[in-house]
Amino acid sequence: AVVSTQSGHYGRDNSFYQDTSQNKAKGTGVAVYVADYLNAEKIKNLGGCLPDVESLFVCITLQSNPNPLTCGVVYMPPYGNFETFLSEFNHLNNLLPKSNVRILGDFNLDLLKINCIS
Repeated sequence: AVVSTQSGHYGRDNSFYQDTSQNKAKGTGVAVYVADYLNAEKIKNLGGCLPDVESLFVCITLQSNPNPLTCGVVYMPPYGNFETFLSEFNHLNNLLPKSNVRILGDFNLDLLKINCIS
């Protein structure tokens, strides 16, 4: 998974890209790259671009395992509002399956100073 990518850097068959360039001045989106031997499909009702959170989710299925894996990438820009990000992140979590989920990303948070967020 890649957060904060440039458009055009995803030419593979099993790559998924969420364009966010229309809603902001910098950056162009997030991407998920899946190995070619895996079956993957973008989950359309999850992910998108808001000023404080960008996300993209895919469903990966294996022939040897009947339980699909939901994999997502989440990005909070450095200028993002933490409270809004947290609210949107919780909303995403409520929409996700209860198992076989992996979330990757860049949250631009200093966890050593998490109590200092105002």
